[in-house]
Amino acid sequence: MLDEADRMLDLGFSPEITRIFEALPARRQTLLFSATFSDSIRQLARQRLNNPAEVSVSPANSAAKTVKHWLYSTDKNAKQNYSPSLF
Repeated sequence: MLDEADRMLDLGFSPEITRIFEALPARRQTLLFSATFSDSIRQLARQRLNNPAEVSVSPANSAAKTVKHWLYSTDKNAKQNYSPSLF
C-alpha cells in the first residue's frame, strides 16, 4: 500500500518508488491512496500495476452528504484529557 503516493512523486521520490515496485513479487495486490490522483500517479499505475482499477467520488474532491464534520477547539494541554463520546 502506498499512501499519498502523489506527494511522494511531487517530492522527487520517483526512484525510490520504482525500487519499491522492483523489490515486490510479481504476483501481489497493490493499493494506492490519495485525496488527489494526479496524472503522474495514473501513469505510475498504468506502468506498474496489472489491470488497475480507480475508485473515485463524483464530483472530484467532494464528500458524501451523509458525512458529518465536527471541530473541537482546544489547547495543546487539553488534548491529552479529551475522550470523545461520539459512538
